[in-house]
Amino acid sequence: MRKDRDGIQSALTAAGELFVQGVPVSWDGLFAGRRPGWVDLPTYAFQRRRYWPEGGAVAADVAAAGLVSAEHPLLGAVVSLPEGGGVVFTSRLSVGAQPWLADHAVQGVVLFPGTGFVELVVHAADVVGGGRVSELIVEAPLVLPERGGVQVQVVVGELVDRRRPVTVYARPDAGGEKAWFRHASGVVDDTTAAEAAGFSTLAGVWPPVGAEALDTDGIYERIAGEGFVYGPSFQGLTRAWRRDGQVFAEVVLPEPQSGRASGFGLHPALLDAVLHASLFVDLEPAEFGRLPFSFGDVVLHASGATRARACLTQTGPDSLSVAVADAAGGAVLSLGSLVVRPLTPQALTAASDGQDETVLAVEWTPLDAPSPVLDDWAGVAAAVVAGPEPEVAWLPGALVHEHVDRVESDSALPLVVAVSGGDSPIDGAHRSSWWMLAQLQAWLTGDRDLIVLTSGAVAVGPGEAVTDLGAAAVWGLVRSAQAENPGRITLIDADAATGMSAGLLAVARDTGEPQLAVRAGKLHAARLTRADTGLAVPQADAWHLDSSAKGTLENLRLVPFPSAARPLESGEIRIGVHTAGLNFRDVLNALGMYPGEAGPLGGEVAGVVTEVGPDVSDLRVGDRVMGITDGGFGSVVVTDRRLVVPIPAGWSFATAASMPTVFL
Repeated sequence: MRKDRDGIQSALTAAGELFVQGVPVSWDGLFAGRRPGWVDLPTYAFQRRRYWPEGGAVAADVAAAGLVSAEHPLLGAVVSLPEGGGVVFTSRLSVGAQPWLADHAVQGVVLFPGTGFVELVVHAADVVGGGRVSELIVEAPLVLPERGGVQVQVVVGELVDRRRPVTVYARPDAGGEKAWFRHASGVVDDTTAAEAAGFSTLAGVWPPVGAEALDTDGIYERIAGEGFVYGPSFQGLTRAWRRDGQVFAEVVLPEPQSGRASGFGLHPALLDAVLHASLFVDLEPAEFGRLPFSFGDVVLHASGATRARACLTQTGPDSLSVAVADAAGGAVLSLGSLVVRPLTPQALTAASDGQDETVLAVEWTPLDAPSPVLDDWAGVAAAVVAGPEPEVAWLPGALVHEHVDRVESDSALPLVVAVSGGDSPIDGAHRSSWWMLAQLQAWLTGDRDLIVLTSGAVAVGPGEAVTDLGAAAVWGLVRSAQAENPGRITLIDADAATGMSAGLLAVARDTGEPQLAVRAGKLHAARLTRADTGLAVPQADAWHLDSSAKGTLENLRLVPFPSAARPLESGEIRIGVHTAGLNFRDVLNALGMYPGEAGPLGGEVAGVVTEVGPDVSDLRVGDRVMGITDGGFGSVVVTDRRLVVPIPAGWSFATAASMPTVFL
């Protein structure tokens, strides 16, 4: 029995379930004094198959909108851009239009499978004449809502050197002014990929001779306990074997999806079932499981498969290659590199909550205001109080008091309190906050309004930094007081160069804005705007993380890194960065607090050698290395060969990137 549940109904339901399972139940006591009736059974046999057809989207006439049908179950239309040769595919995904997607639930939310991104991009590549997806990175999960859906765009860029960039965007159904969010990005080309390991075995005797059979019974019940709840459409793994470090799998696309496989290159549910066999691969453990992160060298050889056999070969602690063949051993799909990464519940929560809408930032917007008329503090304020030090240079002509308690005035005008934190950031923050708290407590005993003035407490424009940390702390304190006393407190920050005159203060007060900043005599009001949740990657061969102005993390930007693309000198190597270690030195560097010259951000990296310079004979392209460099928070770095070592076997890139300073 449970709270808020009818006890009699629960008992009868439990007895009924036992009865249909064959357990004898005496119903005489229940029907004593009553005459029960009989219910006829249906005249057809129970086949445990759904009779009613699944709902789906009705195809619209996209030609009427000037578009061309994409001829794909997950894509609606395609349009060629008039300039640059780009192509855009549009779609709408939902559990109503594509009910089978609801069978892919992870940690309680319906997640568009990573193999779905592969299918979208493979089809886009085929349309533009690209036969290979050289790289596809799933940057953020795409959560499908219970009601409604998401709009999707697959954008294929201009052809350059036989390569095209491709990006997958999505936004909620009622898009309106909501920003598109990037979920995946990659590159497609028309080159030929190397054949993935395992195709020769898949074309031979099946199952492979000498392979050890693995237990797949109840596998989906087991992984459901870990938060991966796959419905019937995604329960395609039927058998698996292991031999010589390779895992072989046999998968089938369940009904009714098998009847629709001809519309796909490789149905995402079938490819996803292939990847379920990675549970038997010795990957690094993860508390909440793993999801596909990047796909490399993806080539579709044949389409429409409903059954497949696959070979999974581990290539690293968090990576593997995959070969997929049909039931006769013919090649279907080759996946040269699949990298998986640990899943975090926070990532799914952010994605399901609408990550691009929940992050807000303060933006200072210029106001149209009249020119100052008054120039007399007595006509603007009942009194001016300044502290903790009574001398404030940016209040010309003001007669200041040291404490609110010492103000004697019958004027109904607002009380002005000016705060300066001084030269010491830590001591100034403490002194200013305590002093301001005392002024607020004294002010609350009266009925006047309050204007709090600071200088350098907020950063208004690009490149501007906070120069008075003590005053910035006071802003946080006073904002709390504003919430408790709505309409009675005004916060104003002035620049030290222009200062705050009595006339300008009167104009600011008349705006009715609770928070203002004055720069060069112009008023700016605080507005909440949707923050840019990502850093734009520059169109450059190499880029790294840098700061446009030290002092705040908001100034971090991705900028071109030409020194990482220059020709190598003797003893140097070029590394494609996979992971970079974050050191406390980097935090101090970004905040402008590091003593001395800190250099570029990122000094510890782990990655793969992409080029070796003259006189480097002990490393080759493709070697996994870790070491020390400059500008490691980026795509590529150049460093001295003597500053790196090979990554030990079994180490992930993340583990390696956290070790170089200590290890070396």
